[in-house]
Amino acid sequence: MNTKVNLPIYTEQQVKAIVRSIIESKDSNIYNEVVQVFEKPLIEELLIQERGNQTRVALRLGLNRGTLRKKLYTHGILNEGNV
Repeated sequence: MNTKVNLPIYTEQQVKAIVRSIIESKDSNIYNEVVQVFEKPLIEELLIQERGNQTRVALRLGLNRGTLRKKLYTHGILNEGNV
C-alpha cells in the first residue's frame, strides 16, 4: 500500500513548528534529531495497531526486523527483560 497521507492543515503546521524549533536550537545533526522526535511515537503506534507483532511493524516501516529491534532497544521500547 503506497498511499500519501493528507495531514490536516493544523497537524502539518504542528509538525512544521516542531521541525522549526529543532532547526533553531541545533547547528548540526538536525536530521537525526527530527527522526528521534518522530520515530519513537511512530513505532509505538504501529506496535499497538499490529498488537505487538514486530514482523508486521517492520514490514510496514520498510525495515528489516533486526533493524526494528535495534530501534526498539534504542528508544527504550524493548529491553532485555521483555524480549
